[in-house]
Amino acid sequence: MNANKKIEKSEEYIDLVPIAKELWRNALGIILTALITGAAVLAVTAFFIAPTYQATATFYVNNSSISIGSTSYSISAGELSASSSLVNTYLRILQSRTTLEDVIEKGNFPYGYEELRRMLTTKVDGNSATFDATITSKSPTEAERIVNTITEVLPDRIAEIVDGSSVRIIDYAIIPEHRAGPSYSKNLIIGVLVGAVLAAGFIAVRFIIKEQNDVTVHSSDELRQLYPKVKVLAMIPDMRLSQKKGYYYSSYYGGKNEDGKERRVARASSHTARGKDAMMPICENLSFAAKEAFKRLRTNLVMCFPREDTSCHLIGITSAQPSDGKSTIALNLAYSLAELGKKTLLIDADMRRASLHEKTKLMRSPGLNEVITDKSPDIAAALRHYQSSNSETGFDLLPAGETAENPSEMLNSKRMEKLLETLAKVYDYIVIDLPPIGAVIDAVSVAQELDGMVVVVRENMCPRNLLGECMQQLGYADVNVLGFVLNGALEGSSRKYQYNNYSYGYGYY
Repeated sequence: MNANKKIEKSEEYIDLVPIAKELWRNALGIILTALITGAAVLAVTAFFIAPTYQATATFYVNNSSISIGSTSYSISAGELSASSSLVNTYLRILQSRTTLEDVIEKGNFPYGYEELRRMLTTKVDGNSATFDATITSKSPTEAERIVNTITEVLPDRIAEIVDGSSVRIIDYAIIPEHRAGPSYSKNLIIGVLVGAVLAAGFIAVRFIIKEQNDVTVHSSDELRQLYPKVKVLAMIPDMRLSQKKGYYYSSYYGGKNEDGKERRVARASSHTARGKDAMMPICENLSFAAKEAFKRLRTNLVMCFPREDTSCHLIGITSAQPSDGKSTIALNLAYSLAELGKKTLLIDADMRRASLHEKTKLMRSPGLNEVITDKSPDIAAALRHYQSSNSETGFDLLPAGETAENPSEMLNSKRMEKLLETLAKVYDYIVIDLPPIGAVIDAVSVAQELDGMVVVVRENMCPRNLLGECMQQLGYADVNVLGFVLNGALEGSSRKYQYNNYSYGYGYY
């Protein structure tokens, strides 16, 4: 028995890469949403927002100390600075309540002070002694009238307040020919950006909420993060997916007939119950890519044991819950080991829900139950042989036998220990299909007699907390955990398994 391996759980982490991938997968939807939002904003701008027009007059600040009447004097830099400093004073006078009320009264405009103040904007031309007064209105004629009224009122107001100074008009306002707003291009860009941000935000929030509510294991990387000291021995792809673009081809699922026509075979869905009618690819019926995945599993398992150790290796296959596919993993692993020329025995020790006899279409009893309880005359009578239909590869099967009332006690009995010792003298490898640890304790009962345990985890189905309880239970029992097998791996799950445009997967427990 190998030394016990401590099983520790790492801290949870936040990964932005899946969010980015989700946004990329929905890129077309984000683009369409952005375009639709931009078009909607453009339509609202064109049909529901009234256009506005702007009229502008330009003023020059006149300082009497440098210009009196028609007589002109040379202007020094200091005198220009004095004129420039008056600009801010003149702007305050222009924006004052008294000045604007005089403009309203003189032009008889239908506005109050606050309304006209919002319509008025001013602009100083750098450090010069000039400034602009602009009125924005829905009527181009009204905008021109208000600005030119300001040109009549402002000089008198300044003369009343500031001694020795005045303002002169450089340009009077004219009726604008083009609209000043709203800007179609600006609103279109804003609409597109807002639509894209809202769509991306919605998708990201939905994904985060889904991930927070989804407590299952999603990838081999996640397994390594959760249990850094436990190996991921292999990723077995999912064959329940459709044969899209030639992926998931196999002689069992589809492919082509001899006449070249496509063969279509109904498949078991992910929700199909276990039973005789549940179609599961096994052994020689696996696709090329699936066989390669099991060869990887076989190789990594063989490397778990010292090369000089030629004794029989007992390998237990369990899972945290039903439906993770451990029985099919055990069956295909036994076949893969047999392909090496190793004498291999597969034992169905899941006596509560035996399934290997159904998958191999061999008799259920006599089996393990009858051998342990002495109801079978000898071990040989309970053994079956599974032979490949297209090769000489085969292995022996010890089915579960009839349903046992106390399987946990039977697996933990001296008879079971003696049976394994006897079988170990005959076989190179013994693969034992054990019940899920999260459901019953049967697997732990026999684990002390094994060289190691393989834990099967089905992607997107096995809850992290249930897997944690399973690993904790194995730790309590000092079980040597050889590693994980990630079953039902989808494309993009840390690593793509594609060979010659093939992809794969298979049934479930």
